[in-house]
Amino acid sequence: MIKQNKSESVLELASGRGANSHWLAKNNLKVNFTGIDISDTQLALAFKYSKRLSNLYFVKGDYHDLSLLEDNTFDLCFIIEGLCHSDNTKKVFEEVYRVLKPGGLFYIADGYAGKSYKVMSKNERLAKRLVEIGMAVNEIKLYKDFVKLGIEAGFKIETEEDVSLEIIPTLRRFEKYAKAFLRLGPVAKLFLKILPDKFTWNILSGYLLPEVMNSGLGKYMITVFRKTGVSK
Repeated sequence: MIKQNKSESVLELASGRGANSHWLAKNNLKVNFTGIDISDTQLALAFKYSKRLSNLYFVKGDYHDLSLLEDNTFDLCFIIEGLCHSDNTKKVFEEVYRVLKPGGLFYIADGYAGKSYKVMSKNERLAKRLVEIGMAVNEIKLYKDFVKLGIEAGFKIETEEDVSLEIIPTLRRFEKYAKAFLRLGPVAKLFLKILPDKFTWNILSGYLLPEVMNSGLGKYMITVFRKTGVSK
């Protein structure tokens, strides 16, 4: 997509340790890459990556407020499994719209609810909540509601692809690890008492996600939005 869009400057939101941008920068030396993340711990590792490449930069910031970046600057912005953690997706869309050049692309790969909460059964609602807790997400959004926010911000959908079934083999591996841990019985209980609560939550989501996706309760989408105008 970088080459197809003839991108010269690329922004990654929630870049974490910077592995994605590092790989891309290493394979696209004529393109400038900027990553932004809010975690000092993650950025400490990302800065090590940036020292190796002259076309790779990382900055500390919140993707709800990209005021440190100028209007109409980037050809492409992307975020992988990070937008689900936002409690104000509308604001993120507005900020990305501002910093993208006219015609710029916003690439998003993330998970969503496949059903409206109103039509879920009691067990489905419980499964959704357990997955949200396990992934440290306040609320997994319904996909159509998410798309609406992008369109309201001024974007149009360039492409969208449902890859829910394609990621199930990967989720099955997480499920396998979760089951193996739970089979430890008393040993597992001991570890759960010692380890942080987040470890327990991750086991829950790892155990549930394959069936959540397979049943249609959840869905994993790759969505590309295009900026339709000029930032004011």
